[in-house]
Amino acid sequence: MNGACFTNFNRHRDYPRAEVRYGLGHGLSSCGAWIQARKMHNVDQMLMEQWVAGYLSEANLVGPDIDAPDIPDLLKGEDWAGLTDWIDNYCNAHPLDKLYTAANGLAVELGRRHAPPPKPEEKH
Repeated sequence: MNGACFTNFNRHRDYPRAEVRYGLGHGLSSCGAWIQARKMHNVDQMLMEQWVAGYLSEANLVGPDIDAPDIPDLLKGEDWAGLTDWIDNYCNAHPLDKLYTAANGLAVELGRRHAPPPKPEEKH
């Protein structure tokens, strides 16, 4: 089975180092292939979109927990058309990048959008 090596810049503040991870599936497709599939409305479009949906869902589900309640819900209030438009824009600008790079960029952007406001510092 073929796979690819991903560099994951862990979003958790307790783990600031980069980690190497392996991945499978349509995330290994190029952004150019994403754009082509979206234009053709073929079966690859559905498979790639489902891969992105799974990636974003996983990124969202590993966030909030009892130990880190301030990690935002990345998908709350988002719509699928807006998410795929973001991927379209990224992929049009970076057709040689892998789809997983675009999906990760979107997850980072969603984290910025949904980040809680900074807490005011307490005065002593």
